[in-house]
Amino acid sequence: MGILARAQYEDLEGEGVDGSKIISARSGPLPEVLHSTHLNDAVAQTVNKIAQWRALDAGAPQSVAVLLPKKSVAEKFEVALAEAGIASKFVDNTVVNDPGVVQLMTMHRSKGMEFSRVVLFKQGTLLGGDGALRHPELSEAELNEQHLRNRSLLYVAATRARDELVIVE
Repeated sequence: MGILARAQYEDLEGEGVDGSKIISARSGPLPEVLHSTHLNDAVAQTVNKIAQWRALDAGAPQSVAVLLPKKSVAEKFEVALAEAGIASKFVDNTVVNDPGVVQLMTMHRSKGMEFSRVVLFKQGTLLGGDGALRHPELSEAELNEQHLRNRSLLYVAATRARDELVIVE
């Protein structure tokens, strides 16, 4: 919930909700954070983590998803995973998810889904870090609204993990 701090919320009737009193029926895993120096390093660390998970699963693969801020990074993952002997598929509106392979998808696409293990890739791109998704012509109010939408998307993406969550920065 810290991701969504300082935001104002309304319930279904339009009444204000005190965010400090929001509770969840279950809590998710504490995330593991991997720090990278550049895109290729981040991709390599992600592939290594997925290979470790595959080795642990010993023939009974768990559902694994790599959630990306934008589709353009998926191709780099597909190549790197294939080179490591790991099957993957980019899931969009024309492709049904396949739990037998690593699912690559945008954070938006992951809404409503759940996976055993999730890699949340380069979340700094959403929160003002290197390559952030922002527009310089936005007013302060518009920028604040955009930051809230980005934090909300990050929250949704992070909560897709049932058993393990790895954040790659």
